Amino acid sequence: MGARLLIFDRNRNVRALLQRELLREGYEVVLVKNLAELKEQLKSGSAYDLFIMDLDCFDITFPMTLSWITDNRIPVVIHSYLPENWMEEYLARNIDKELQSRIVVVEKENLEELKDTVKKMISLPAKQLGRDNEIVRETN
Repeated sequence: MGARLLIFDRNRNVRALLQRELLREGYEVVLVKNLAELKEQLKSGSAYDLFIMDLDCFDITFPMTLSWITDNRIPVVIHSYLPENWMEEYLARNIDKELQSRIVVVEKENLEELKDTVKKMISLPAKQLGRDNEIVRETN
């Protein structure tokens, strides 16, 4: 099996779609639907290669997620509908540059772009994650 992905989305249809599509791409997929399940996964000590989350889950989980990815150098894909430049502005004000380089924002409209972004992030050597201080934004 390929890289291990942790996906957090409250919508069961989105979780099912992402699971189906990413399994087809050869990834191992672990789904969580709420904060309790996310906390359980993060505390379990399980290793993940990438974390995908919806902005809808952002407010209650982002500080915990940042702590986790800081400790584990895990890249994060925020898969959501966003106002233009909102995420970049938020990250620039609240998160250090090294951490910003491991967060990619992908608009929900295009599943192919999400799959391409996952493939790109997984293929980067760990030392490259964090090297580039630019925020990446993928849109359709």
